[in-house]
Amino acid sequence: MKIPAVIFSCALLVAAPLFARDKTDVLIMSNGDRLRCEIKGLDAGVLFVSFDYIKGTTQVDWAKVRYVESKQLFIVKTEDGSVYTGTLSMAETGGARPMRIEIAPPHSSGSNYGTSSGLGWTFGNK
Repeated sequence: MKIPAVIFSCALLVAAPLFARDKTDVLIMSNGDRLRCEIKGLDAGVLFVSFDYIKGTTQVDWAKVRYVESKQLFIVKTEDGSVYTGTLSMAETGGARPMRIEIAPPHSSGSNYGTSSGLGWTFGNK
């Protein structure tokens, strides 16, 4: 009984890096700092990201983020209740900002994505 459990555990350890993705998302902060990271999500004014050089997930004050871009598929919920699925690109001009960002499940096609130029954000595949 113990041998299958050991084999299963080893398989999980080997497969774990397959779930991580490259740190290719871009954040530009209000002070001009440019950061490459992996966006994990946004909730309650906190952007959750990970960096190659910092262990674990880091919390970033969403109000201090001037620009964000990611090719990862996300589910984005705005203040007015609109929901979009797609990649992220934010114009530096501002506008209404998303309240919640979640990584979209792998089976999401991105077909329900939209663009809202009034928000200063583009949600959709490039």
